[in-house]
Amino acid sequence: MSGQRNDDGLAKALGMLIAMGALAVGAAAALMNSERTRQMREELRVRVDDLGRKVDDLSAQAARTMDQRRPDIEQTIQRSRRVAVDGLERVRSVVEQSADKAQEYVQRAGQQASRTADDAGDKVREGMDRAGDVAQDVADDARNAVDDAGDKVGDATRRLTNDGHDAMSDA
Repeated sequence: MSGQRNDDGLAKALGMLIAMGALAVGAAAALMNSERTRQMREELRVRVDDLGRKVDDLSAQAARTMDQRRPDIEQTIQRSRRVAVDGLERVRSVVEQSADKAQEYVQRAGQQASRTADDAGDKVREGMDRAGDVAQDVADDARNAVDDAGDKVGDATRRLTNDGHDAMSDA
């Protein structure tokens, strides 16, 4: 009997040793898993911080690009305005000159005979037609200049947008 008790005590001791070893291995595994989780969190935090810095850098770069190109855009807008104003002033000048000529023709016509009045009327019509043609040409030139300026502003805006997209893609 005493042999069996020794075997039972030995079995219990051996079971305790195995249980303690398993507990130690489990604790070590948990500790390693916890350490790896901490490392992964740290790596993720570093990556997120890097991305945040890149976004800030790209935002600053986009702002600088806009600031650099703003004078060009504003200058193009000012040029288109000047072209439009100049065109309208030329139209006004031509119309005024035509009106003055028309008035001269009318005054001459009133002083001449009816045949001369008919000739003056034709000249007035020609002058007005010519003034209308010139006014139309000037208005078309002004319209084209405004369209060209709008295209340039659109192109500059697209380049800025593409530069911003390219910069964001490069990040």
